[in-house]
Amino acid sequence: MPEIYRQQDTVIQPTSIQQPVKPPQQVQEVPQKALYNYNLKKIKSFKQIRRKYKMSNQSQIFINDLSLILQEYIPEDFQFDNELLVHILNIAESYFIYGNKEERNDQKVKAVMILMKPYFRNDEQLLNIMISSVWSKVSKTNMLKRIYKRLQNSFF
Repeated sequence: MPEIYRQQDTVIQPTSIQQPVKPPQQVQEVPQKALYNYNLKKIKSFKQIRRKYKMSNQSQIFINDLSLILQEYIPEDFQFDNELLVHILNIAESYFIYGNKEERNDQKVKAVMILMKPYFRNDEQLLNIMISSVWSKVSKTNMLKRIYKRLQNSFF
């Protein structure tokens, strides 16, 4: 290859204005529920440990999936975008179906805070205020919808 082409190859490089791709975080493996034909879920503490793993994995998968989609939205162009925030909150509301109300709300808030911080200048207080102001626009799930979704997940 002639020297002039080598120089051009190093000079001409595509520039990207999008966010750098974050490596996906690892989803932890949930411990087995049975060992040597003995149901370990009979042990109360083991059942809670399994539940903690599942809840952690649920939020981790949500963050990984939505961060891939949000890479298409440049934070500088979508700064303080209420519509984007409402859509992310709607997705979170329909995604988090496991756990009691407090656990679901904690997971939703943490996940949305992680995902939407760059769009609100990395200011958590501002993001909390914006979430509380658009919360009435979010379509809430009820127990029947969550049960139906759980059944769909277990059978399909």
